Amino acid sequence: GTNNATMIRQSKQWINYKIPNETLATLPWGHQYIGQTQKWFLAEILCEDSCINLNASSPIEFVDWTWSSYRHPLNGGVDFKKATYRKVLNNFLPDYNFFIKNQGT
Repeated sequence: GTNNATMIRQSKQWINYKIPNETLATLPWGHQYIGQTQKWFLAEILCEDSCINLNASSPIEFVDWTWSSYRHPLNGGVDFKKATYRKVLNNFLPDYNFFIKNQGT
């Protein structure tokens, strides 16, 4: 269904990252795409894991997903995105903690 998630919070501003030149040199598109500017969302998933469909959009961006701890993105992924992850996680932390504390009440 279309109501499989509820938004808890949206980032207040657009958050961007740039791909370092040394990384761009290794990518097939070269300097055509140099990074992204994104809105981020903290959401509660309201459905079973089986409703998560990574093939629902085209082109397909992700081939796999997993549940992880809140701070896990700081330990994984590429280095140039970690400052973005840190900013988003720190901004959402009060809302996340409030949600976890009040879950099931």
